[in-house]
Amino acid sequence: MENLEIKLNNQIENKLLKRKELSFTAYYKGKTPGREEIKQEICKMLSLKPEATVIVGINQQYGVQESVIVVNSYNKVEDMKRFERAEKKSGSESKEQKAPAENKKEETKK
Repeated sequence: MENLEIKLNNQIENKLLKRKELSFTAYYKGKTPGREEIKQEICKMLSLKPEATVIVGINQQYGVQESVIVVNSYNKVEDMKRFERAEKKSGSESKEQKAPAENKKEETKK
């Protein structure tokens, strides 16, 4: 996104959990960028592995076009899976997964 500027605020090396804990401020114009877009920009900016990087949180104040972003980046995907919760699925994916379960309930009622 050409209207997105990201600035690194803080970087902590957590050797116990084998990760970098990063804090950024994102400045943008227009709508708030999506999680995936922010993740791609951060990974490109710091040469991180996107598959081993997790956005922990995006905090935004009402009416201000900037956000504080907290990211954990791991050296290995295995370490990430060990310490991080599974990422939330988007709304359309979760609806598709619920649909077969609803059909089974209807069949059992008959």
